Amino acid sequence: MRIAFRNGLLFVSLTIMYKGKTKSIDNVVIDTGAAYSIISPDVVDDLGLVYEKDDTVVTSYGIGGKQYAFVKQVKPGT
Repeated sequence: MRIAFRNGLLFVSLTIMYKGKTKSIDNVVIDTGAAYSIISPDVVDDLGLVYEKDDTVVTSYGIGGKQYAFVKQVKPGT
């Protein structure tokens, strides 16, 4: 894994696999103080990675306020 340090933040590229589809996402910030890693649904909807009624919803709090996200299990891409 290559980690880049820019503007005081840690960045990586992330490759995920979901239901047989693979996607790489660049410039993902590693938040060392976060309880969850959150990826915008807009970035992964082409993989079919969307909210479904049985998904768990989590709440995160930060400087911007309260944020809701759904939880999915994905596999690391190769």
